[in-house]
Amino acid sequence: MIRLSIGRPVAVAMAYMAVALLGVFAWQNIPIERLPNTQLPRLTLTAEWQGSSPETVEAFLTSPLESMVQQVQGVEKVTSESREGRTSIGVEFGLQTDMDFARLDLSERLSQIRDDLPAGVRNLSVTPYVPTEFADQSRPFLAWTFTGPYTLEGLQLHLEEVVVPELQQIEGVGAVFTGGARDRVLQVRVDELATRAIGLNPFTIEERIRDLDLVQEAG
Repeated sequence: MIRLSIGRPVAVAMAYMAVALLGVFAWQNIPIERLPNTQLPRLTLTAEWQGSSPETVEAFLTSPLESMVQQVQGVEKVTSESREGRTSIGVEFGLQTDMDFARLDLSERLSQIRDDLPAGVRNLSVTPYVPTEFADQSRPFLAWTFTGPYTLEGLQLHLEEVVVPELQQIEGVGAVFTGGARDRVLQVRVDELATRAIGLNPFTIEERIRDLDLVQEAG
């Protein structure tokens, strides 16, 4: 008769090995239901309107944009900041929102409302939200120089209406900015004799022009 006996240390080692093998088998066969979403459910809409006061920006630029933004599916919260010549609107979405679709929807609605905004509004853009801690790392990745048989204003208008919307639809593009065109300037020449005859002076005329709220001194 042959007897086989296993000592206690060997039995414990075999038990640990069995548990380890079960762990490896389970790790290889556990299904991954869903990969974590690294996109922050928030977008930022910005626009510029040079020469306009914060009150004018709020009434004629920020308010129409906020009304348009609230129609986008998945929006949960809208915050805005109106400053002199500029507005910034933060749009927060639900956690389950498809941010690629939300950004595309917002860009399309923005292109539809563009003609209804004041004529001086420029640089409308939709960008992903960047936390303050990473703001210094958001630098342009690519830059192009556009030339053509047009004025600088004509090139700028073509970029804003044709090129920028196409670039914003490319997957992975965070923001597109344009610059380099001259701002339109309205020069006012005063007839000193005529103004003196009716009791006006250049300082009074300057104050009245500033009260128009859409005029910015060029020098």
